[in-house]
Order: sequence, then C-alpha cells, then structure tokens
Amino acid sequence: AVGDTTVVSAANVTTTAGLTAASLTVDATLTTTLGGDTRANGDIDIVSGVITALGDVLSQGGDITLEADTGALTLAAGTDVATLDGSIDLFGETGISLGANLGTDGNAGTVTIDGDITLTDNVSIDTSPVDVAGAGDVTVTGEIDGPFGMTMNVEGDLSISGDVGSAIALS
Repeated sequence: AVGDTTVVSAANVTTTAGLTAASLTVDATLTTTLGGDTRANGDIDIVSGVITALGDVLSQGGDITLEADTGALTLAAGTDVATLDGSIDLFGETGISLGANLGTDGNAGTVTIDGDITLTDNVSIDTSPVDVAGAGDVTVTGEIDGPFGMTMNVEGDLSISGDVGSAIALS
C-alpha cells in the first residue's frame, strides 16, 4: 500500500495489477484504465476523458467519484464498486457500461449515477446498510437499458429520471 496518491495532468493512466493507497486522486485528459482491484482507505476521485475499471473499486472510509468527462465510463461485469462510509458518484458523458454491483454502508451512503446506463451483467445497487436517517438515496439521471436484471435495495429515496428498458428491455 502507498500513501495518498495524486496523479495530475496526465494524458493516460493505467494500473495493471491493482493499487492500494490511503487515497487516490487522478486527473487524466484521455483515458484511465484500472486493470486490477483499486482500494483506498479514503476517497477515490478519478476524472478522465474515458474510464475503464476491470476490477473492484473499494473505499474503506471515503467517497468514490468516477467521472468520464468526455467519453464512457465502463465498470466491468462481475465487479464491485463499494464504500463502507461514503457516497458513490458515477458520470459518463457518452454513457455508462454497468456490470458492477454498487454498494454503500455507514453514514452517508448515497449513490448518484449521471448518464445513460447499458447493463452488461446482472447488477445490484444496495444502500440498505446505511444507518442514518435521511441517507441512502439512489438517484439516476439517464436511461437504463440492457438485457440483464437490476436489483435495488434502497434505504432512502429512489429517483430515476430517464426511461427504463425503452431501447433494450431489462430481464
């Protein structure tokens, strides 16, 4: 494990075997590829043109922000994006390929997904372990499509502003 890790003004960022850090901040103009599991004790904050996570993205005590600001966000099938004490914010300018399960726990526990979602596997979104009144919300601002199932176990409020299954029905 390494300490607080910050990558500033890189064109491309790639991890091949995973990364464990106290916290992780990445600002990449083109692509960020997380080849193995990415773990942090604190926040994970990645802003990049395109983001591909091929392994789990896990925080023990911070927020997770994955923002693909000019392209797609891809979270591989069979993986997890989870925090034990924070929120999850996902953004894909041209869409989100979602195969990962999303989960929050602890005090904040919100999940916000901004962008059209295409499911690439059966997925779950779970904020039910959140233990603070008024937390545990899930907000989706975009369409949800794909030939897979999506299960949501939401402690707080659920808001979906786009169509569900309009282009490709969920199973």
